[in-house]
Amino acid sequence: MKSDEEPVRTLLWLFLCFIILLPFILVTTYFFLISQKDYIQKNWNYYKEKPYIIPFADFLSPDIENDPNSKNKVYKAVSSFNYVVNKMITQFFKMILKPMLFIFEIILSVIKSIMNAIDMIRKVINNLRNNILQYFQEMIQRFTDAMSTLQFMGIKLNDIMGRLGGLQRMVGYFLIVISNTLEVIMNVIGDIMKAIVYTLIAISILLFWWYPILAAMLGFLAAGCGIAFCFDGDTPIDLYNGKQKKISEIKIGDILTNGNIVEGILIASSINVDMYNYKNIIVSGNHAVFENKWIRIKDSKFSNKINYDSSKKIYCLFTENNLIFSNGIKFLDYNETNNPFLNGKINKLILNSLNNDIDDNEIDINTISASGYQDTTEIKMQNGTYKKIKNIQIGDKTSKGKVTSIVNNVYNDYIYDYNHILCSGENIVYHNNKWVKINNLNLTNKQFKKSIYNITTTSGIVETKYNNVFRDFLEINNPYVLEKIDQFVLKILNKEKRNIKSFHFN
Repeated sequence: MKSDEEPVRTLLWLFLCFIILLPFILVTTYFFLISQKDYIQKNWNYYKEKPYIIPFADFLSPDIENDPNSKNKVYKAVSSFNYVVNKMITQFFKMILKPMLFIFEIILSVIKSIMNAIDMIRKVINNLRNNILQYFQEMIQRFTDAMSTLQFMGIKLNDIMGRLGGLQRMVGYFLIVISNTLEVIMNVIGDIMKAIVYTLIAISILLFWWYPILAAMLGFLAAGCGIAFCFDGDTPIDLYNGKQKKISEIKIGDILTNGNIVEGILIASSINVDMYNYKNIIVSGNHAVFENKWIRIKDSKFSNKINYDSSKKIYCLFTENNLIFSNGIKFLDYNETNNPFLNGKINKLILNSLNNDIDDNEIDINTISASGYQDTTEIKMQNGTYKKIKNIQIGDKTSKGKVTSIVNNVYNDYIYDYNHILCSGENIVYHNNKWVKINNLNLTNKQFKKSIYNITTTSGIVETKYNNVFRDFLEINNPYVLEKIDQFVLKILNKEKRNIKSFHFN
């Protein structure tokens, strides 16, 4: 029991001591505060945070001017208390949130670093873009300057080429005049003059370096003009069914656009033939094409002359309506027209030229058909042997020159027996010292044929068995006459002459 009362006594004794000391403490504190009041008020911002000052805030805190509440003792105590509590709470939360604030500061620091890096990258890219743009601007400027220079050079080159072209045409016309003159001399003087000219040709070849002009003129005369109306072998030909076929693969009887039937095929050497690229079609310069009217390929603004491999063969067709379509482009075939007046006029002109006869006022209008021979007709070769015409190839050497083209035609007409040679009525033969058509000889021995063959040679002449001499398929190689025929045909086809009968060559 005694042990339980001991703590109570101790507490009572302590409480008694506190009661006794309390007045002394209060008096001491009061005097202390009075003595320190001025100092505390001067340093109030420091002391107002102290907890032991809060009970005396109404006594120690200084009055604030223009603030009537500052003279209220309760207000002063509460304000001081609120200030201390708020500061303690703020410090408490700062202490609790410090790790999170630290994390946020790190995150903000990283974000700032990333933004700085992005900004640096943006500046680098911007500099790179500006440098690239400047580089390309300089390149474009240099390219523009270079193109301007090339354009100027092109204009000058075109001017030079135009002048050279004019010079070339002038030289060409001069050579044509010379060759025509020589041909007239040959026809007037006869075989003796021909032998002299052929001898001069041989001599000019040997003496080319000493007599180049003579050699060029005689060589031009001897070689002829070649086949004028031909295509490259790979030229696509439009068929009736909408498909295409290379011209080198076309056969007699094939049906072309609009039901047009192939009646004949010509295969020729491309030596001495000027070839052009016309809208990606390789074709000879004298071929006729339709551009609102019929013109020659060499006269078209869409044509470009090309260097063509002279070892390649070129091809042309004979068709029912004289038309050939390639990639939708309309060309004439080899015959170009079946107009009887026109063909009669051409035939008359050719015979007049061959016989040196300038009278062409009367025209015999006959049924126009192809010239050629029966397939077994024997042609005399250079070595004195004979070869069937159906077996002859381009490049073979006949007694009258090298073969430059071969022709196979549907005929469906009569062929005549002229001195044991079966040939078309359109063939021109040397008969009684004159060139005449078989049709004009009133031959009666004839037979029906469905197919005939013909060739062209470098001399324009074909010699058969039994010493018969014919003109080849071209009939004439006089470039002046051929040019007149080409012009005449285009005039008629383009209806520039309304009355065909009244038209005269001039």
